[in-house]
Amino acid sequence: MDIVLTPVRGRPLDGWAILVHPLLFWLTVWISWPVSILFALFTPRQQMIHDLIVGTLMLRRSPMQRFWRSSGMPSV
Repeated sequence: MDIVLTPVRGRPLDGWAILVHPLLFWLTVWISWPVSILFALFTPRQQMIHDLIVGTLMLRRSPMQRFWRSSGMPSV
């Protein structure tokens, strides 16, 4: 599964965001998982609380990107 952690605002992810993201994930899931799931259901990009705090978005790469990368053809 090709899942990528990307910044929402176009800035590169710094080390703190990469370290804080999983910690906030487990903290919000452990303490308030129903609220976190409600956030995912009702935010436009289906982000959970920890994604909104850190400013990240989890994306699934398309199968075409994998095809282009494996075939050695330049990506657009």
